[in-house]
Amino acid sequence: MSFLMCPGCGRSVALKNFDPENLDLDVMVQDMKGLGRGKGFESTGRSSILGKNDVCERIADRSIALLKLFIDHDVVTAAEVRKRLELPGTVTVVERNEDEVQALRERIEEREKEITSITSDMADAMGESVDDYEGEGHEEDDIIIARLRHYSVRLTDEHEAMTDKEGVSPADSINEITSEIAEALGESADDYEPDDGEEGGGPLGKLRHFVSRMIDEHSGMKANAEEEQ
Repeated sequence: MSFLMCPGCGRSVALKNFDPENLDLDVMVQDMKGLGRGKGFESTGRSSILGKNDVCERIADRSIALLKLFIDHDVVTAAEVRKRLELPGTVTVVERNEDEVQALRERIEEREKEITSITSDMADAMGESVDDYEGEGHEEDDIIIARLRHYSVRLTDEHEAMTDKEGVSPADSINEITSEIAEALGESADDYEPDDGEEGGGPLGKLRHFVSRMIDEHSGMKANAEEEQ
């Protein structure tokens, strides 16, 4: 029989009995009393200690270390963690060897080509050229991300007034661009479901969601690459 050693507390449990999803999502303490020599113990009550205290902080530190371990070993992705924890702006930096850093830089170069193409499509949908962008307001962003932000905002703000020269409706143009962004991220735009507090489930909300995801991913990749320089 195989036993799992819990990476959080070290307690061993038979794999067939390992069922953490059915445990209370809480931090509980249990009071015990002895029943006499050789008779064991019984619980006299239990209560939650969830809050800011030494025990919870130690559990949190261990949980973060385990989460990083799972990201490093592809059990989950940083993008999945951001979505499930509703932390769209989080950038996860992990240590990488030289080959991994080089591969990451190549991924960044490829992603920036995709962003440039998508930005050009946004400008085309408004009858403009991406080359007309003069670079205002990109002090905190590189020019590639600044252009993406600029044209995605323009596209969502001005979609009702847009018509392209071949008569494609604005919604169709927006949906095509959103699908292009989602595919670049390895996802499908059809799978999008707005999170609580996320603005809308229509074409514009979906576009904003995937543009934000692309910017976050690009920022994360660059942060990882720069960390190793």
